[in-house]
Formats: sequence, C-alpha cells, structure tokens
Amino acid sequence: MGLVSVILVIEDRLSDAVSTKILQHFNVEIVKRIIYEGNSYLQRKAQSFNQAAHEECGIFMLTDLDSPAICPPSLIQSWVKGHLSRWFFLRVAVMEVESWIMADREAVANFLEIPTHRIPTNTDEIPFPKEFLVSLARRSKKQDCEKHLYQHKRIGMPKQEMSIRLVYVDLFETIGILNTLQPYLQVLNAH
Repeated sequence: MGLVSVILVIEDRLSDAVSTKILQHFNVEIVKRIIYEGNSYLQRKAQSFNQAAHEECGIFMLTDLDSPAICPPSLIQSWVKGHLSRWFFLRVAVMEVESWIMADREAVANFLEIPTHRIPTNTDEIPFPKEFLVSLARRSKKQDCEKHLYQHKRIGMPKQEMSIRLVYVDLFETIGILNTLQPYLQVLNAH
C-alpha cells in the first residue's frame, strides 16, 4: 500500500473489524475512524474523501457491493466521479463483507456448530449475505447465538423494510477474522 496511516471510513461494525485486520496486516495505523450506518452516506461523501486523501494520511473506505447489477470498478467510478487519488483506497466487498467472512466455511461452521455443507462454496454469489448468515446463526446449536441477533433498520428504507444484522465484533473475534481473510490478504499482497 505504501501508507503509514489512514483515516478509516466504514459503514458498520463488521466493516470496521475487517478493515482494521486488513490494515494491521499491512502495518498501517488508523488515526481516525468514521463509522456510518449503511453506505448511502459513504456514497455521498466519496468525492470529498477522495479529494481529501493525501500522502501524509490516506483514506481507506470499505463498502458492500450489495447488488450483482454493478461491478466494483463501476461502483468506485460512479462514487468518485473523476480521477481516483492514489491515497484514497475505496474497496468494495462482493457482495457484502459477510461474504468474505463466510468464505472460511470451516471456521464459521465450527463457530456456529452447523454442518459446513450449509455454507455455499462460492459465498460471493449469495444474494443477501447478511440475512443468510443470520439464518445460519438461527440454526446454530449454540444457545447464546440467538442473543447476538438484533433488528436494524437500514437508513433510507421504508419503516416496514427491516434488515437483520449480527452484533459482529464478539462473533467474529471468536471465529478468528484474520484467518478468514487470508485469501483476500494474499490477493492484496499481490497488488
């Protein structure tokens, strides 16, 4: 990456945990965290973050793709609307960060105490990864897994449309998130 420090801009607690592990892997210090609920605010502010990024302190932003109708490079270009600063690291999780986590099928299955075959081999093709992961947690043999579930209203959605999310930090620290991200870190190392 060539960075020493960044401002971290993320949409939720799981993105925070994943980004932190990625940046720690590359020995990049997080000097400030900006956490928003959902990616609509990130989308509106991406141009400003792109312009603000500089050599002394880059900006690392992680967002979910959320839709197979657009590819990550197109999403980045539509958000930045111009030249992408070399100090602005806008990364897009396909489909969602939860897809990355579930890619380590064995770790997730062991943690949730469910059969590994319940998790698809290509987790990037799961249409609604957050909801899918919650459905797996509901099938868990662990008695305390259900208490980690809560309802979370997505910003910008009508009141009747609710999105279920997990309280991620405890859940994924237990799984061992860095091991789960190893294939993605190898890809990043290659660039």
